[in-house]
Amino acid sequence: MPREKYWERIARAIASLAKPGDRLQCTEVWQAEDSTACELCGHFPIVYLHRLTNPRTGRSLIVGSRCILNWRRLPEWDQLAVEVGPGLEWWAQRMNKRVSGLVSINPALGTDARRGLEFKYDEDDEDLGDDDDHDPDEEAPEGLGSDEVDWDSL
Repeated sequence: MPREKYWERIARAIASLAKPGDRLQCTEVWQAEDSTACELCGHFPIVYLHRLTNPRTGRSLIVGSRCILNWRRLPEWDQLAVEVGPGLEWWAQRMNKRVSGLVSINPALGTDARRGLEFKYDEDDEDLGDDDDHDPDEEAPEGLGSDEVDWDSL
């Protein structure tokens, strides 16, 4: 069986977590101590981990910071949003700079879910921390970058 392409893995994994219209919660953000793979795309290793939980189903996935942004490129998931509790406003601001309206603050979710007081995204890091060599466009069909994917063929 051929290896699934990046966008196919993202679509399959997000569909296992949510349905269109669901709101996900980011219940934890932390820096990996050991090598970890993204449960959305399978990329290995990721550095900054985010536990996304669907409160409707209770199901969770550990996701890298780029995949949180990338699933919104899939037409059926372009409205899927994430909520965080107080204390993760800094993270919400960083993510919303990249994808407007992706993250909202929900005071009912509790307090800061960061593991380790030393962890914080570098303010100047536009890539949000995950390793710089991961490019989903490398796995796109020849000549089709992420902005040119033929969504009908997925």
